Amino acid sequence: MCVGRGGHLNVRELPLLIRQALSTFFKSRGLERVPADVLLLYLPEPSLRGFFVHQWFPVGSMHGNSSAVAHLVEHLAFEAARRKDRLFDHESANAFTSYLWTRFDVAVDAANLGSAFAFLSRLRAPFDIEMALFERQRDIILQEIMERERPSSAAVHLRGFDQRFFCGTPFEDWPIGSSDSVSRLSLSEASNFHSHYQTCRRLVVATGPADYRDVIAVAKRHNPNIDTRLLPSGGEAVPTRQTDSFEPFPPTALNLDISPGSDFISLAVHDEQTVLPRLIYRALWSLPGEGTDHLTLRNILGEFIASRIPGSLALELFEAGSVVQYDSSTELIGGGKLLVTVEVVIRDESKAEATVRFIQDYLRMVSETGLDDEAFTRLQRRQIGQLAARSQDPCAAAVHLGTETILFGYLAASTQKKRVEEMKLAGFHRLSKAMSFPLREGALIFAP
Repeated sequence: MCVGRGGHLNVRELPLLIRQALSTFFKSRGLERVPADVLLLYLPEPSLRGFFVHQWFPVGSMHGNSSAVAHLVEHLAFEAARRKDRLFDHESANAFTSYLWTRFDVAVDAANLGSAFAFLSRLRAPFDIEMALFERQRDIILQEIMERERPSSAAVHLRGFDQRFFCGTPFEDWPIGSSDSVSRLSLSEASNFHSHYQTCRRLVVATGPADYRDVIAVAKRHNPNIDTRLLPSGGEAVPTRQTDSFEPFPPTALNLDISPGSDFISLAVHDEQTVLPRLIYRALWSLPGEGTDHLTLRNILGEFIASRIPGSLALELFEAGSVVQYDSSTELIGGGKLLVTVEVVIRDESKAEATVRFIQDYLRMVSETGLDDEAFTRLQRRQIGQLAARSQDPCAAAVHLGTETILFGYLAASTQKKRVEEMKLAGFHRLSKAMSFPLREGALIFAP
């Protein structure tokens, strides 16, 4: 079954294709249908409103086949590990990987080369897939690219990516944008590369004519020794492509990838073409050695910020008005520190003070739990409603600094008057449609 057309996939086909692949795979393991929680978490309806959204905003050429499937498998793995589920143990992971490669003809070109390599690398990491299988699929991809692409173009890409993904050594040249401006990373891919391969010592920017110098200045201010390098874009905006009913991601988006050694990660969106005038979300990342909070980092960069569905939570919350900034330093699991600076645009200026107060109370509550997930969940259920009520503000923000979710929530004033059960149902559906990563009820914010 070939799902690619020149390396690209119609976004409307993806949920059905993944559903079919999962269904066949689960049936091969004695299950008649895909478990309901898998479909709810990873294949939200009606189309891509949720888990896969961030994979499909069209920056340059679309990245998709391999990367989206890799994300599915990776999240299934983490979810299975969380539930101590043996469905995706070592043996079945290898079987699933082989199945995907035989059923999905991943047509790779220069634009999604990074996606394909990341697919293999991320599959190998959580499951310890046999090296022979890993290398065999890598060789297939390399050969296909060498046959498809101009030798000089392919060589540039292969040298950079091969060194990064398979040798484990710091790379000198990052080839994004070096071939016809088609190889820029998506936000999610950039953050995934950071999460799994932390050898980079540069600030990598692949962008059109945005106010990226502001971000560089912020990075320099936090770390004067940071090595910044702007990749060539020819002074032109990153090509965008309208895809079905989804808005193109702003061509002025920044794609950043920075190592913990440089202690800075930044994302800036300056979008003058939509109702989102300005949103900057910054995080200082300082974890010793191998990072322990990859999903948190990825959710910050790739999934929340990239929710660009019309009528989404982001557009509703960050429409116009005053800017509220709050800094909080919170200890992370593993002894690291995450300094979160939030600059949010709030429509009603009268809500600003209450919102900051809510964030302060919430982060203080998170810090007091010691970030133990079980304790946090218990405390969250008991106190989150009290915090929202005390803030007297329908605009609520929360940061769950565990290993799964970073969530910004918005509750309309009318919603607070509903019964808790109605709120939970309405809030879950609303946020599931608005956010670009899967939500569970335990992660939501409810006022009493």
